[in-house]
Amino acid sequence: MTLRRLLLALDFLHTEADTIHTDLKTDNLMLSLEDSTMLADFAAEEARKPSPRKIIDESRTIYQSRQFRPPFRGKSFGLPILCDFGEARIGKTHESSPFVQPNIYRSPEIIFEMAWGSAVDIWNLGSLIWDLFEGHHLFGDIFDNNGNYGPYKHLALMVALIGPPPADFIRRSETTGQCFDHNVSALAIGFSPSHKISILELTLFLGLLMKMQLCRRLPWKA
Repeated sequence: MTLRRLLLALDFLHTEADTIHTDLKTDNLMLSLEDSTMLADFAAEEARKPSPRKIIDESRTIYQSRQFRPPFRGKSFGLPILCDFGEARIGKTHESSPFVQPNIYRSPEIIFEMAWGSAVDIWNLGSLIWDLFEGHHLFGDIFDNNGNYGPYKHLALMVALIGPPPADFIRRSETTGQCFDHNVSALAIGFSPSHKISILELTLFLGLLMKMQLCRRLPWKA
C-alpha cells in the first residue's frame, strides 16, 4: 500500500502538476492515524517522563524522538502521505545541479552533473523502497571518516550491484570521464556492498529496478 500510494503521488506530480519532488526519504513520508487515542497517550507519557533534550545556542531546543505506541487491535497507522515540497522543482527538465536529492538516494545523472528530469524521482524511489523493506541502504556506506559524501564511491557501489552504464550514457556528460574510459571500464573494482544480499533477494529487486529504469527512459540498467 505504501509503494502504491507513493507511485500514485509521483504520477500526479510528474504528469498533472509538472513537478519533480527531488527529496524522497522517510523523513518526508507522513502516516495518518486511525487510532486517535495514540496522540493522547503520547502526550500523557511525555508529561509523565519528558524526553531528553539539549539547548543549542540558547535559542532553540532539540528533543529526542519518542515513539508512538502501536495502534490498538483493529486500527492501523493509516495511509502514507508524501510531504515537504521545499526542494521541489517545476518543469520537465533542468540543467545540472549537485544540490538536489538526499546524498544516499542521489541518481547517476545528478552525480554526473547531467541535465535531469522527473526520472531522478524514480531512481530515488527505487533506492528508498529497499530501505523501507530491508532496513538499510542499498548502496551501503558512501561517506568518508569525516562524514563527507563520496560521489565516486557511491558510483562504484552502483556499478558493483547493477553493472557499468553503456557508452551512450556516459557520453552525456564530461564528468563521466573522471570515472570511465571509452571502454566503460569497471569503476567498482575494490568496492562491494557493505551488507549481505541473497542471490534471490537481489535478483527479484534488480528485476524491479530494471522495470523502473524503463519508466525512467534512461539506458543504465542491470
